[in-house]
Amino acid sequence: MLVTIATMMLQAVSPPVQAAAPVPVPATKCRRSVETGTLARVRKVCHTVQDWRRIDGNGRDTTAEMQRPGVSPPANN
Repeated sequence: MLVTIATMMLQAVSPPVQAAAPVPVPATKCRRSVETGTLARVRKVCHTVQDWRRIDGNGRDTTAEMQRPGVSPPANN
């Protein structure tokens, strides 16, 4: 009984606890990737939306660089 009364008194005296602001979690996007050399083995790859933009941009830049006129791999002499 004393414990109950003490608990009630502490609750009445202590200020309400403010909930911390929720930390925003970056949005995640998953894609399926078929492994080279297989027909059925698929992996699920997940990154943030920002990471996917960077990965896609790097792929576009690499492809554009390889397709640019005047650029060819070194010849094997």
